[in-house]
Formats: sequence, C-alpha cells, structure tokens
Amino acid sequence: MPKRVIIIFFLVALFQAAFGQTISEIQQTNEPGDNGTYPSPYEGQEVTISNVTIGAKGFDGSDSNMFAFDLNPGLWNGIYLSNAVSSANLNALVTITGTVSENSGMTEITNAVITQVAPGPYDTASNIVTLEQMQDGAFAEQYESCLVKINNLSYNGNTEGNYWFASDLDNNEVRIGSGFFDSTPGDGDEFGSISGILVYDGTNFVVHPRNNDDLVPSTPGTLAVVSEEEKMGNKLYVHIKSSNIKDYWEINGFAFNFTYNDEFLDYQNYEIGLPGLADTHGQVDENLEEDVYTISYNPGVNFASYETPTLITLIFDIKEYGLANVNFSNFRFFDNAQNTWTIADLSGLNVSFNNTYNDKEAYLSIKNSNNTKNIFNPYHNERLTMKYGFKPGYSTKTIVRIYDLKGRLVYTPVNKVHNGLGEYVWDGRDKNRELVDIGTYICQVEVVVRETGDKYVTDQPIVVAGQLK
Repeated sequence: MPKRVIIIFFLVALFQAAFGQTISEIQQTNEPGDNGTYPSPYEGQEVTISNVTIGAKGFDGSDSNMFAFDLNPGLWNGIYLSNAVSSANLNALVTITGTVSENSGMTEITNAVITQVAPGPYDTASNIVTLEQMQDGAFAEQYESCLVKINNLSYNGNTEGNYWFASDLDNNEVRIGSGFFDSTPGDGDEFGSISGILVYDGTNFVVHPRNNDDLVPSTPGTLAVVSEEEKMGNKLYVHIKSSNIKDYWEINGFAFNFTYNDEFLDYQNYEIGLPGLADTHGQVDENLEEDVYTISYNPGVNFASYETPTLITLIFDIKEYGLANVNFSNFRFFDNAQNTWTIADLSGLNVSFNNTYNDKEAYLSIKNSNNTKNIFNPYHNERLTMKYGFKPGYSTKTIVRIYDLKGRLVYTPVNKVHNGLGEYVWDGRDKNRELVDIGTYICQVEVVVRETGDKYVTDQPIVVAGQLK
C-alpha cells in the first residue's frame, strides 16, 4: 500500500476515534434490506457518537433502554440505545460508545457506554410529520427513533394489544404505543397534537409518547390556520382556512393582523366564509394603523362544528405583474368564556403570489409616483417609473425607446440582455441630457427572446406637462 494512502487511512481513523460518528451517519441509508427495512451501513461496527442528548429513558420499563438525539431536529437525528451499561441524566449532553446492530428492522446501539459531558437540560424540538407522509416506509425510516409530532388527530376506538389507533381527517391511522407510559384515551377524544418517539416494531412504525404532556388535547389554540390564494381576472382572493372547529369549544370570534405590498396589490374588501354565519351575523371590524390592517369578527353567537372551514376571504385588486406578498400576524380566536387563543404557527398562512404573464407579450407600465398616471412635469423634478420586460424564465434582449409624435428617437434609456421585469426612472431628459419639450411622447418596449428570436413590441404614451406660469 502506498505511503500516502496509509497516512490518509490513519488520519481518518484518528479523526473518527477523536470525534466519532454522528447519529445521522449511522442511521442514514437509502439501501433497503430484508423485508423492506433499512439497515445501518455501520451494522456490526463499534462507534462513538459525541455531543448528543438523552431524549427519553425507560423504554419498555428499563432505564438501560433509552433514545439519544442530535441537538437539532431533522432527518436521521435519533437512535435507540439498547441495554446500555451506564446511564446519564435525561436531557444531558453525552458521548456514547457501543456496537451498531439491527433488531427486527430497527437500528440500535447495544451495550452502550455513556459518558455525561454536561448535565443540561438540552431539549430537542419535534419533527412535524403527517400521517400521509408516514404511509411511505422510506419516508418514515428517516425519522426512526426521532421525536415526531403529528397534528390534529382523534382516537378512532380501535386497539390492538398495547396499541391504540389515532386517525387524521383523511382516516389515515397511526399506532400509539405504551413504551414509556400507558395512555388510555376515551371515546371520541381529539388531540391538537400527539408527540413521541417513532419506533419500528418489525411490522409497523409506532409513536410512543413519553408522558402525558405529549398528548395535547384539541383546543382552539391547537387549530392550524392556512391560506389558499386564487386569481380571477385582476382579482386576488386569499382564502383563510382553519382545521376542524368543534362546537363545544364555544368559539365566538377571531381576529388577525395583515400587511401587503401595495406596489402590486390594493386591498378591497372581505367575505365571511363560515356557513350559517356569513349571511346573518356579518359583524366585522376593520382598522388600518401604520400600514397594518386589523380585522376582527365577532358575530355574537358561538361557532358551530365545521370541518376545515374557510373563515374569511380577503379580496385584492392586482395592480402590477410581479411578486406580491400578504403577511399575517397575531391570529387569535376568542371563546365564550372570554379566553383568547393565539395561534403560534402561522407558517402556512403568509402568501407569496407571483403574478406572471398569461400570454407571451412585452410588458410596459408607466406611472408617476405622485398620481399613478403617465403624466409628469420634469421641470418640477417629477419622475416617471417605467416597468418593462417579459415573463420570467426567458433571456431577452430588451430595448426601451422614447419617440416624439413625429417618430423621431428622443432617448434610449434601456438596451440590455434581461430576464423578467426591470425598472427605469426617467427624469424627462433626452440623449443629450436636455429636458424634453412639453408635449406627448411614445415609450416603446421591444423584447427579443434570445433562444427563439421571437420579437414582441408594446408602447404607451407619455405626457410631459408644462411649466406653471
């Protein structure tokens, strides 16, 4: 073996001995084994894992059976420690040495020696997954031995041995196990979320809650609120929807704040979407303060039970082509007992709407920022903003020309290779940097698609207003 290869091999071995592997390196694989399981590429090897935390202890009643997590949530970040020969505090920072093995399709480290580095606590956030995703064994494998959270479930009344079953709105099922504690839901129990360690039992993936806190009862505070946008003509409709609402919560209102970029959108009005309330109880308060809109809906009666209802639809006029944003904050529900339930996760609510061209055409928009028209007075230092271009995704040669009414070229402000929309602010001066005369001019945009040679042209008038006497 060449000397250089020996040195590299020695350095790699020395690095692994000093710093160890990560949980992800030990767990991650896309090579299926027997019966569709995914054995670790380190199976049979002794490994050392540094800087991980003990996320759960006492699995199957034994303190020597526990789960270790990387400090950050994500794929492949958990592993099972079977029959550990030493222990550490829950949520402590540790180093682990042991042998990688496979047991009924589940990767584990056996006979682990655990050295506590720091007492902690070092908490790890849950990985949020859906039951639809969990139907894919390859997807679920990525979260084996990880802490997962599944939202909006209900006990469906089915049990099997030490398992009970929870379902989502689409009747997908998940097994809930008793590896850490024995939970016994009642008929019709609903959960805002169920968290736990995802374990493969040789046949199925099972979620094992660590304690009763991992079973979060369904309340208005656990509602998921999302938006769906719909473009019709020059209107943008933003439908705000929630997960299932229960009548026994006695919700009687909601409120939220939103902002939007008024360069592209103009807010018009709203429509209440809750069946049975929209027509007879339409009491909505709107307030605008420092560009922040507040909308409150208090119909004076309790909400009925709804399955994934549209709460309200916001209606905007679309003013320009481009990327329009609607951002929401402080979304909250109110109940009959004067409680306020603030929704913590609004990640599915914010809107980023890209209003692109429906047809191949050159685009031109000319506006004076003072009056939104294509009229300006450069003698008073007014400016015109010209937006020009072609629909995104095409490399174009773009030329913007300004002509007088006799067809004479006055100025060429833009002549370049371009993609999408661009912007030029014209101060009313010609190619010699002299102010143009009072009158009407024509702004023309010519776009040539470089890949095909296709040419598109559009134009609009510009009015240069006179000086005040």
